[in-house]
Amino acid sequence: MGFAAGLALAGAIPIATGFAEFILRGWERIGNSMARMNLNVKIAITHAATATMLMVLVTKH
Repeated sequence: MGFAAGLALAGAIPIATGFAEFILRGWERIGNSMARMNLNVKIAITHAATATMLMVLVTKH
């Protein structure tokens, strides 16, 4: 997320991608380094329900 913020400061329009579990760990950095400075960064999140589905499968068995 920090690298994407740096690219946006340099004038690029970066697209940061990753699994939901990992991107949400950087939520504070997204807020502090991207949202407050109004940077144009696109964030694509995948596998958002994977952890929830695994938790359901593990707890039912």
